[in-house]
Amino acid sequence: MYAAGVSIVEMENIVSKLSTWEFSKLVDLAWSKGSLVAGKAFAEFLTKILGDVRIENLNTPLLQSP
Repeated sequence: MYAAGVSIVEMENIVSKLSTWEFSKLVDLAWSKGSLVAGKAFAEFLTKILGDVRIENLNTPLLQSP
């Protein structure tokens, strides 16, 4: 979200508005797929906020080289 231009304050506002139930639904367990969390619910949540963006197309790099 930060790399897409969402400020820390905006992120805090978004997360603070989630109920405990809504937040718990973002962690979709996937015991049978070789990992603990599938991530699909969280990806859908981010798409609702950011739209259909790809990380490689963002202006802010995820990692910066020293």
